[in-house]
Amino acid sequence: MKLILLRIIKNNYLVISAFILFSLFIVLYINRASMDVPFLDGLMMLPIVDKYFNGTMTLNDFNIRFGEHRLIGYSLIYLLNAIFFELNIK
Repeated sequence: MKLILLRIIKNNYLVISAFILFSLFIVLYINRASMDVPFLDGLMMLPIVDKYFNGTMTLNDFNIRFGEHRLIGYSLIYLLNAIFFELNIK
């Protein structure tokens, strides 16, 4: 199995290196061009973050309704992201 893999890499090193280089450029472009902006359902979690930093948050604030669903777990994850990573959503 190793011999077959080495033969494939040896015969196609130009294609493989081009693929790796192109993938690296894509990752760098996304990293430089992306923004730290909450969108859509992330915007309804911002009052929780604001209440936490103001010191007025209660457990009832996690009980957000979204249609027929309760977003208790998602609210907690969003708040922990805001506390530990300063709302870095890249």
